[in-house]
Amino acid sequence: MPITIQDVTEHRDFYGIGDVQTMMTGDYRQALAKEAFFWIDHHDFLRSTLSGEILAVNREQLDLLIEHLSSLRNKMC
Repeated sequence: MPITIQDVTEHRDFYGIGDVQTMMTGDYRQALAKEAFFWIDHHDFLRSTLSGEILAVNREQLDLLIEHLSSLRNKMC
């Protein structure tokens, strides 16, 4: 089932996430600590908190994800 705008709004309200573009670094860090974006399930899989999608199932995949995020970091301002 697709994620709706209502789902996103409820997720943001539940975790107290405002506009990420204007979020202070400390608030973003808190959201990460509260697992507002990612969490580890009972199988030790990394999942998206909003969608539940599995993003990585082992450390090797997690390392690849981190590597990819690092490459994206280099493209950002």
